[in-house]
Amino acid sequence: MFKRSEISPEIVRLLLDYCPETGELTWRKRSPCLYLSTKLDPLVGVRSFNRQFAGKPAFTTIDKKGYKVGGILNYTFKAHRVAWAIAYGQWPRKQIDHINRNPSDNRLANLRDCSPLKNNVNKGAEATSVYSKYKGVTFFLRNGRWSASITRSGKRHFLGYHDTEESAALAYNKAARELDGKITFQNAI
Repeated sequence: MFKRSEISPEIVRLLLDYCPETGELTWRKRSPCLYLSTKLDPLVGVRSFNRQFAGKPAFTTIDKKGYKVGGILNYTFKAHRVAWAIAYGQWPRKQIDHINRNPSDNRLANLRDCSPLKNNVNKGAEATSVYSKYKGVTFFLRNGRWSASITRSGKRHFLGYHDTEESAALAYNKAARELDGKITFQNAI
């Protein structure tokens, strides 16, 4: 059987089809050569797989973070990484960022191979932040005001206290434009 590192984009392309417009993966019909190294009769394995799975959606399981996952030759992969490998013929070099921040939207236009730093810039408000729906905004019970902050290159920039949640979010947006030198993801107000 294959080792995980031996599962190349070429092998993945033999097993799965990918639609870049919808982001969906489907199982392809298998040939007997995939079952030569198993104890199964190759024809029995092929017929069984093709009857159950060929042409049907693949990678439909959603993990606890919202990513689609599935198995290839007894190894678990994330669907966005598999989609990238099929589309570009190579595994992603870094992290795959979902531009619209929807981890199950694997349309090719929504995926980009980027550094962890760039990927973190595109994160939304932390799930543990129960006080604000905006990124970089926290409510302080101590003074009854909203705090805004932004982190870039590992350095946290405090943006002050604000009377409203929206004004703190606007301060975050302004800082994001200034620090990044261009418009990146900002809070929608």
